[in-house]
Amino acid sequence: MIAFLTICYCGLIWLIFYKLKLAKFDLRAKAVAALIGIAGILALLIAMNLCQPYSKDLRIYKPIVEIVSRVTGRVIQVAVKPNVPLKEGDLLFKIDPVPYQAEVNRLEAALAEAEQMVPQLKAALDASTETLKKRKAERERAKVEYDRNLKLAKQSAAAQKVVVRWKTEYQSSQAAVREAAAQRERARLAYKSQIHGEHTSVAQLKAVLEKARWALKETAVYAPANGFVTNMSLRPGQVASQMVSRPVMSFIYDFEPIFIASFTQNALRHIKRGNPVEVALDNHPGKIFHATVQDVISATGQGQLPPSGTLKEFTSTEPRGRFPVRLKLDADPFELDLPAGVAGVAAVYTDKAKPIRIVRKVIIRIHSWMNYLP
Repeated sequence: MIAFLTICYCGLIWLIFYKLKLAKFDLRAKAVAALIGIAGILALLIAMNLCQPYSKDLRIYKPIVEIVSRVTGRVIQVAVKPNVPLKEGDLLFKIDPVPYQAEVNRLEAALAEAEQMVPQLKAALDASTETLKKRKAERERAKVEYDRNLKLAKQSAAAQKVVVRWKTEYQSSQAAVREAAAQRERARLAYKSQIHGEHTSVAQLKAVLEKARWALKETAVYAPANGFVTNMSLRPGQVASQMVSRPVMSFIYDFEPIFIASFTQNALRHIKRGNPVEVALDNHPGKIFHATVQDVISATGQGQLPPSGTLKEFTSTEPRGRFPVRLKLDADPFELDLPAGVAGVAAVYTDKAKPIRIVRKVIIRIHSWMNYLP
């Protein structure tokens, strides 16, 4: 930019002193012209950097998700090809479903068995209830006989032996009642063990079965959205793991690309949302795209203060970071060839010092034309 302004100023001097010969180009004129040129170019540079800022760090971003298998197993099919457009729901790859299908079958059988056990538990409760009634009746009979013979024993010595027998019978019947009551309580607890109106054994198996069916479903991995897969090395026979640190491929979303341009901190002063922007992309030489400022992101990693028990040390001056500004292209980005990672430059035209916009417009167009060069 300095070279361009210097060339323009030198051309102006040539026009005034040599072409039009409006004045004599003596030593005094040379000194004045040099001072005016240096001061003018410096002032113009400062004004443009502050009021019509320019970023050489424009980049296009797209959301990229790392595809990680939710289950572990051997890959039996890779249905996707790299750099081929995909629709949401298209099959990416399949994991051998045999062990997961076997687990589902086992749990379905266990669930059927548990559901059959519920009527059996009800029958056991009914049987234990009848047994308790029978033991109580036997206890009452033994109590009646014991009381009757106890009265007779006062009148006859021979009846005392009968009293001892019925006393033993009565005590045994009491123990039998307690045992039958305990057995019935166990049967009642086993049958009444429910959650949300369902027996706990059945509910537990249903939950495990649901998880097993989910795992079986996850053996087929599908595209999460429209997009494509690139840099893919997955092949049948490889083991796909559910470890997050071992993704099997990268999926690039076919969403609207995100334009981020970074600016120096002093250039942010006048940038506001809605300011017009001109963009020159490296993969579109000779073209200028119009955009607007969508957001000025007012935070960077240098200003992050994570929670820590260690005090931050200030031993030296950290390099001054640049602040990102998000841009929105006026044209439809889906109609343009805009791969993720494309670089370029951007010029923001603020409401300050509008007359010098023309200089910035010329500079960004020169940069766009220079993109034709290797």
